[in-house]
Amino acid sequence: MNRKQTSDLMSYNDLVKCTYFKLLNRTKNLLSTLDNPDLRGTLFKHQAPKKLHIFTVVHEFVTPVVYLALQCDGGQRLSIHFGFEQVGIEEDYTIVTGPFMRMLYTLTSKENTAFNIEDCISTDYVFTHCIDLFTSIASVKSHKFKLLSYKPAAVRRKQMRAVA
Repeated sequence: MNRKQTSDLMSYNDLVKCTYFKLLNRTKNLLSTLDNPDLRGTLFKHQAPKKLHIFTVVHEFVTPVVYLALQCDGGQRLSIHFGFEQVGIEEDYTIVTGPFMRMLYTLTSKENTAFNIEDCISTDYVFTHCIDLFTSIASVKSHKFKLLSYKPAAVRRKQMRAVA
């Protein structure tokens, strides 16, 4: 790889990484509006590898409702892997999964980034059973657990104030 290609790859990876963590923060904010504490539980793993190799997971974030990972794919390029729980038996997850998918594609669209990183979204695999993934990872204890604080959505806060 020549110097320009290396520089372009570093810029691309920096932008993908920045976008991933922006998406992660917004996803956490979205999840924090769920009043069910079981759905606000998160498992995460962060690595700071000195050199990226194929299939290196830099960051992984798993919840019962959504999945996000920043991973190195072929050619030392970072990519964003994702997933979402498709069906909620007792709860409707679309209040989270719909906005999550819109954020994912909005934040990576070429109209919203310094240069085109749309191809960083990987669909090699898309988890559709996040609850099962969350449960299996929790039993292995390879990730750190954090319960997100409950922060009612703005509409809900206004309703709660009106009642009080």
